[in-house]
Amino acid sequence: AADREAARERLRRNNESAQERVIGGFRVGPMDRAAVEEQARQMTFAETMPVVQELRGAPDGTLWVARPGPVAFGTGPIDVIDRDPRYLGTLAAQPIPAAIGPEGLMAVVDTGELGVLVIRVSRVTFRQ
Repeated sequence: AADREAARERLRRNNESAQERVIGGFRVGPMDRAAVEEQARQMTFAETMPVVQELRGAPDGTLWVARPGPVAFGTGPIDVIDRDPRYLGTLAAQPIPAAIGPEGLMAVVDTGELGVLVIRVSRVTFRQ
């Protein structure tokens, strides 16, 4: 219930911060409060939420499991499991790596300050 009310509250906040602008020759801006409340009242929600957002396998046999974040479709933590299967650890919320190499090597594609694609390569090690 709390997540549903949070979604309704985001709708209200987004409307309050909306700026008037012209789209396709029409002036659009924030909706009046009654319209926003009606839209919030009519919001529907799924009964269940997926616990796995994405899976990625690595050449060394590890499985990288991306979980959803606190907001629907948001970025969440990544659990890493070896082939035994044994839990190795959890990475903080971030996109799942675009490529995973042996021994925790990973490449993440991101957008830099100037809107240019940046590839970050790093190595993750898990304590045994």
